[in-house]
Amino acid sequence: MFMELHDPVIAYNAAGPEEAELVCAMLNEMGIPAMLIDDSASPGLFAGAGLDARDQPQVWISRGDAERAIPLLAQYDNHAMRVQAEARLRELESAAPIEIICSECGYVNEYPAALTGTVQECVRCGCTLDVGLDSTVADWGWDMEDAEDETKNDAQDEES
Repeated sequence: MFMELHDPVIAYNAAGPEEAELVCAMLNEMGIPAMLIDDSASPGLFAGAGLDARDQPQVWISRGDAERAIPLLAQYDNHAMRVQAEARLRELESAAPIEIICSECGYVNEYPAALTGTVQECVRCGCTLDVGLDSTVADWGWDMEDAEDETKNDAQDEES
């Protein structure tokens, strides 16, 4: 079904075709004619070229409907972010606890995975601990001791 949009504007850049279809359907059901444009399915000029915002599926509406669409799209975005956050929280709640050895007193502190990325205090001595920092650095393949040595070597080279 083709609908005519007057002075069309991009209302929403979707993460994928399914989301674009969902947003388009939502707007249409709310009485705002919307159209899906998905150029991401078209073969590109360059093999392996990355997608940018112009290549993502987009939902278009008439400029005159933008004022009515903005609050609906904001509500959709807030709901989508809340759903993602709740899913991440469920994932963290079911994950194994994180153990951190205090560098000051050697006590093994245990924190729920949901506290990953936060700063907590050692139960024994009160020293500040970064929860989950070591696992994050390890996941990136960084060796903090090597990085510190390189920083010291760079400083010594600058002094010479």
